[in-house]
Amino acid sequence: MPPGRGGEQPRTDAEELAFSALREILCFDMRFERRNYCERYTRKLERAAKAGCGYAWLLLGWFFSEQPEAFRCSTEVPSAEECFKKAELYYIKAVEAGENTARTLLGKLYIFGCGAGEYSENRVEEGLEQLKLAVEGGDASAAELLAAVYGNDIYDETPFDVQWMLETGVLKPEFVAEGANGELYVAPEGLGLVNLEFVENEELALYWQKRAEALGREKTES
Repeated sequence: MPPGRGGEQPRTDAEELAFSALREILCFDMRFERRNYCERYTRKLERAAKAGCGYAWLLLGWFFSEQPEAFRCSTEVPSAEECFKKAELYYIKAVEAGENTARTLLGKLYIFGCGAGEYSENRVEEGLEQLKLAVEGGDASAAELLAAVYGNDIYDETPFDVQWMLETGVLKPEFVAEGANGELYVAPEGLGLVNLEFVENEELALYWQKRAEALGREKTES
């Protein structure tokens, strides 16, 4: 789900066009006839964005980075790298249009890539900078993501049979480590995930978690 507008009603024709496209995307059924939905919704949202709806730029970035069902069921889609570039461009346009939440999504894109981690440029430092700017703009979700990034462990537990993966060659030995309890863990890179060990910092994780809680309280009280 893209960041919502809290039930906000469209105030302009451009916003109505953007909200209409979003409703279609969110209500998309995979049983629908396969068509070039990617082109359809890109064209519709770009028309709304160029008519003055900054939120439409954000939705375009979200469409290419998160790739909902309407994207995945399209008969034609860009390559993973092209999706990353499109999402980056659209998020930057959204930021320029005053959409602070787009900074959060841009930061997420830089850190984790687009789709299911299909393409990532591992621009972690740039991502962290965008998230911090989003926090300064009042986005609690950016602070929550910063807390999660700084509190990340080097190894993620995996529900897969690690020993079997090693024996069959699915997983390379350099991506496996043994925990204190003797269990085997897979390094994030082994699962196509970004390894955030080099930014791990418990103090910063706690700091950003407190910022997130404070921003949440401010939003509730306002």
